[in-house]
Amino acid sequence: MSSFEGELKGRLRSIRGAGRWRSLELPAGRDFASNDYLGLARDPVLAQRLEERLAAALGAAEPLAGAPASRLLRGHTEVHAELEASLATFKGTEAALLFASGYQANVGLLQAVAGRGDRILS
Repeated sequence: MSSFEGELKGRLRSIRGAGRWRSLELPAGRDFASNDYLGLARDPVLAQRLEERLAAALGAAEPLAGAPASRLLRGHTEVHAELEASLATFKGTEAALLFASGYQANVGLLQAVAGRGDRILS
């Protein structure tokens, strides 16, 4: 293990020890944390009509609806979990994490690995 990996593992232990560890979990229970204020994201009739309209408008064979909120709140879906597991297997890594944009990847990754005095050029 490199000194960099050792430092990262130490930081993770510290975060867990301080009770600040967060992880993605599939939604369960009442939803008081998402942007789905009216509960429409999971309405089966609305979802079916939306899928039909999107598929027709885009000429798509598959439904194209999105998540109701950011992944950390309530937007993590089985599709995300399956895709990340497949990518991790493909790359031969413990896990994989997808970001919606390069900006989000930089914000998420750089805040996690950069420390005081580090210089990041992106």
